[in-house]
Amino acid sequence: MLEYSLYREHDRIYTVYSEEFGKLLLLARGSNRIVSKLAGHMEPFQVSNIMFAQGRYYDVLAQAETVESFQTIREDMEKMMVALPLLETMSALVQREEGDPYLFALLLKTLQKIAGEDNREKCQAFLYHYLLHVLIRAGYAHDVRDEPVLSHLLIARVGGDGIIVNDAC
Repeated sequence: MLEYSLYREHDRIYTVYSEEFGKLLLLARGSNRIVSKLAGHMEPFQVSNIMFAQGRYYDVLAQAETVESFQTIREDMEKMMVALPLLETMSALVQREEGDPYLFALLLKTLQKIAGEDNREKCQAFLYHYLLHVLIRAGYAHDVRDEPVLSHLLIARVGGDGIIVNDAC
């Protein structure tokens, strides 16, 4: 889940990023109520299986189930301050309904690394690697692996999934 906004009295509109469908705006009816079953599964820094139906203006969120909760990020302000730009970048650069399994895997892998790391500088290094990859994928930056002049600056290796991995971090 990237973000949400209030809609009417008891509803919310969630902006989510999915592996298959990309960025989606989902209307969750009644999710702003205290007894909502959906709200707990639609928190920032949380991976959920969702089921939604096509609606007239917004797709309607019908069901959600938590797969992976990055509780350590939500409980640690320093980790949250490093991880928030991940969601903001994804929300700003990715257009609606453009699924990209590479970006989804990159976001998930970066969140997992930040959640498991206690050193703030290493967490920031993960953020910078993520931002580099997103900008390359969006076409706003050159892929340093393909530029002979820049490739010597890369102090990392390319992992099996094509994501640059810095072993020093």
